[in-house]
Amino acid sequence: LALGELHYGDSVPQRLVVKGPKAFKILEITSPEVEVGFSPIVEAKPNHLLNLNISPKSSRPGKVKGRLVIETDLMDEPTQLGVTYELLSPEGTSPEPNIEVQAAN
Repeated sequence: LALGELHYGDSVPQRLVVKGPKAFKILEITSPEVEVGFSPIVEAKPNHLLNLNISPKSSRPGKVKGRLVIETDLMDEPTQLGVTYELLSPEGTSPEPNIEVQAAN
């Protein structure tokens, strides 16, 4: 799931389809890297169309690669989906690469 360029505090709407071999419920969607907002669907269905709102957790500019963890009542282990984005600096630009400077002897 590529979110593109974001600023800290942005909320990005995303639609996600989750399919299973039989009817199931989505219990929770979490992520170490982003806040995930969605309205849980209480009925079990074989296909779910979710409207997510995703926001960066960190305010540190740079490229972020992480994951969404989708827990259902169908599987013992949660399903994971990759998520990437670039958090821009407050000025709206990507951060400069780190440059190391040493004094010459």
